[in-house]
Amino acid sequence: MPAGSKTGPPLAKAKPISASVITYLRRRKTLGEGAFAAGERSEKINRCRLLLVAKNGGKEKRREEKRREEKRREEKRKEKRKKKKKRKGKGKGKKRKKKRKGKKREKRRKEKKREEKEKKREEKRRKEKRRKEKKEKMWLVSIIFERSWKTGEVPEDWRKANVTPVFKKGKKEDLGNYRPVSLTSIPGKVMKQLILEVNNKHVKEKKVIRSGQHGFTKGKSCLTNLIAFYDGMTGWVDEGRAVDVVYLDFSKAFDIVFHNILVSKLRKCGLDEWTVRWVENWLNGRVRRVVISSQNLVGGL
Repeated sequence: MPAGSKTGPPLAKAKPISASVITYLRRRKTLGEGAFAAGERSEKINRCRLLLVAKNGGKEKRREEKRREEKRREEKRKEKRKKKKKRKGKGKGKKRKKKRKGKKREKRRKEKKREEKEKKREEKRRKEKRRKEKKEKMWLVSIIFERSWKTGEVPEDWRKANVTPVFKKGKKEDLGNYRPVSLTSIPGKVMKQLILEVNNKHVKEKKVIRSGQHGFTKGKSCLTNLIAFYDGMTGWVDEGRAVDVVYLDFSKAFDIVFHNILVSKLRKCGLDEWTVRWVENWLNGRVRRVVISSQNLVGGL
């Protein structure tokens, strides 16, 4: 009915239309302005209201779904953040562990370097100590050598020798097939080497031994002797001379040398009296001990 009519059904039971419904219906243009002003209910209004409710319900559902989706996303984001934090924490823990390990390694390396330095210093000290001790010993030994050479006195231990027979060839039952090897005192050996060097120098300067001597001569051997022999023989044969050769071999020549003849020869060669007297005293009163498989046979020489 029109809006200004006084007749019609009572409007007590009519529900007020909300502003949103009115706005919606105006947009849809389903009813005119008069119907909205009077607030009449009609089928169209009810239909529109139902449509609006359905639409609003769908919106609410969508909003609810959006909220849930946002919550899920937020939860996922939180989980991701937590995982990232955990990973960062693990990474930091690993980095810290690596740093600790690196520090421990550096510490061990430094300790090892210190130990090596200490060892080197200790070794250097020991070497220095040994060198000083060696110097002191050599100084004492040099004093003993000089005293022995000037006075001609030879210590008793220097005149003792352990003789071990070494088999050469032939029958082992024949004692002549053994070569005696003498083991003497080490300081005595050093002193004998010094005396030998002095003698060799004197013999070389004074030309006591002729150039044809090859045996027991420094720089010469059996080969040089053979070459010199062939050179001389071929030269004489080329000149047309008759050449006769006689070979002599003195067996055990050095084992049967008379000591008094040897000392007199040294004096004739012009050696100083200190050296000759020392050699004479060293040859007198010597004692040798023959060692044969843990059995000792003591005898004079």
